[in-house]
Amino acid sequence: MLTIKEINKIKDMYYEKHYSVTFISRSMKISKSTLYKYLKSYNFSPGITIKHNSKNKSLPYKDIIVSYLEEDRMHHHKQRHTARRAYNRLKEEFSDFDASLSAFTLFFRELKQEVFQLHNGYLPLSHSAGECQVYLGECSYVLKGIKMHGYYMVATFPYSNASYCSLLPAKNTECILYSLKQIFEYIGGVPHTVWFDNDTALVSIKNEDTIIRYFQDTFIRFKLHYNFKDVFCSPRKGNEKGCVEAGIRYMRRNLLVPVPSFDNLTDYNKLLLYRSTELHNREHYITDFNQTSAHKKKHQNIMFQHLFDSFFDCF
Repeated sequence: MLTIKEINKIKDMYYEKHYSVTFISRSMKISKSTLYKYLKSYNFSPGITIKHNSKNKSLPYKDIIVSYLEEDRMHHHKQRHTARRAYNRLKEEFSDFDASLSAFTLFFRELKQEVFQLHNGYLPLSHSAGECQVYLGECSYVLKGIKMHGYYMVATFPYSNASYCSLLPAKNTECILYSLKQIFEYIGGVPHTVWFDNDTALVSIKNEDTIIRYFQDTFIRFKLHYNFKDVFCSPRKGNEKGCVEAGIRYMRRNLLVPVPSFDNLTDYNKLLLYRSTELHNREHYITDFNQTSAHKKKHQNIMFQHLFDSFFDCF
């Protein structure tokens, strides 16, 4: 660990005299990684530890300070308590409050880190009956004796925990929509809402800050034909489609291991859909109740909007 004088000399040589990191490293006999570490550092305040015991004069006011911070969580970050403002407020409200500002600041900082945790919290999403999530995974299969690399689609209904699987020869718009059409035909209806990932075969995002989406023309035609609502997940928010991601792993383990071998992709997809239905007799991921396939099908179809005609002759 370098002394504060050595750190000051490093910063002076780099920022004021404009010496290179290599020159500083050789002249002071310090590794480059250590130099970069201290060049990027900005907090050099002495480390003072506050012991949480009866001698800490701020400790009796902990619950009050926490109430200040909990209230701040509901407001804009520019209108929240600073340590000095919280200190002055306690001085105004309690005449016997006589803690020093420096000790209170460190105590306030610790409490603030506890209240404003530095991670994202996720609430469980609610999905109504007939709502569907669609996701693609990569897999291998053997077609007429030749090993192929392809994809498989899983459509999951979170309300009933029913999932359906279909193989795709390629990851393009036509293959995705054709597999989705096969699933619609097999279950005999169309979900009122379908959740998608931001797959470039269906949609492109030009600006992730404002999330401006540009949809493929074929996908828009498909959506209008079957009259369902499309919902696209937020970028890099896998928790929004957690049900289907679990379904991807479950279907791969149960239907695609060992590597499937067949001569006709269309016929094998019909078999996959039938085998998907056989897997519905398992415990629900929330209720842990083992429902029969008929009971699940009733739940998943209760909110289907309509039956349909086929989408495009080419499909």
